[in-house]
Amino acid sequence: MSSISEPPLPEKLQPNEDFTRFIRNRDHFARTTGRVKPSALLPRFNEESNRLETSIFRTRGMSSVDLWQLGYMHVEGATKPTIKARASGPCALVKPPLSLDVNGPPFPSHVDIIGWSSQKHVQLQHATNITDKLALELDPRQ
Repeated sequence: MSSISEPPLPEKLQPNEDFTRFIRNRDHFARTTGRVKPSALLPRFNEESNRLETSIFRTRGMSSVDLWQLGYMHVEGATKPTIKARASGPCALVKPPLSLDVNGPPFPSHVDIIGWSSQKHVQLQHATNITDKLALELDPRQ
């Protein structure tokens, strides 16, 4: 696997930027319909930041091959199971009360979706609004 270089990204998100979310659970997408399920975007509580977050990556300036390598190195390398797919779409899909926190680690293009409600049904509503417009790409190793 070749290493990828850090894409030159401005500190602030640009209006036309896209993101990708790596999916490790087969239950979070429908292979036959190419649909990303809302569960793929549901947040986890981060004890360090004391907030609910969904980890995504900016894709500006990166090829599909670079994006997969990013996932293999920084998502698979940190935890198991392995990546099954990725969901991609415009950052503009993330609308208030949700917002994007450009924060770098574990890779310079890392961003967290923040502003999640603690109520599960509200989380699902926001996740559905986003995932209905995302494109699904299966891991090429599958």
